[in-house]
Amino acid sequence: MAEKMFKIENNQKVWNFFFESAMEEWDAENKEKLEAIIWTDKEKELYSQKTHGDISPQNITPYRYESKKRRMCLQQYKPIVLEFEEFVNKSFDEITADDIDKFSGVTSKKNKLNHLNAFLLSGIKSGIIKNTNKDFLISLLPDLYREIGRKIAEIE
Repeated sequence: MAEKMFKIENNQKVWNFFFESAMEEWDAENKEKLEAIIWTDKEKELYSQKTHGDISPQNITPYRYESKKRRMCLQQYKPIVLEFEEFVNKSFDEITADDIDKFSGVTSKKNKLNHLNAFLLSGIKSGIIKNTNKDFLISLLPDLYREIGRKIAEIE
């Protein structure tokens, strides 16, 4: 099955950057220590089965296994981010706090809203999402901090 793509080209670039930078960061933290681990043939067989045959026992290593798990973990973010893009039909650079509030009210994936929030925060932090709307930025804060964020925005 082909990977689902974003409709808006810039949003696809943001997703690609998010995914690739998260994998690079994970690699930097984990690759060396995982490549130092040697599995027995029995362990290779067991972990190969856990990948449902995606990595053969001859090719599986602790690094490849954990890297696949990390990729799958990051891919869990994509459905809610795609649904959000479909809902707002605009670049992540142009979304508003109102867009997020409306989407939160209509999505059936309420338990995945944290994935959307983490994705947007990551994009803002890295600079790949260039949205400086104060209300939007405040909407990404946990409820507890939103009032403080609004007061800070009034001062500036």
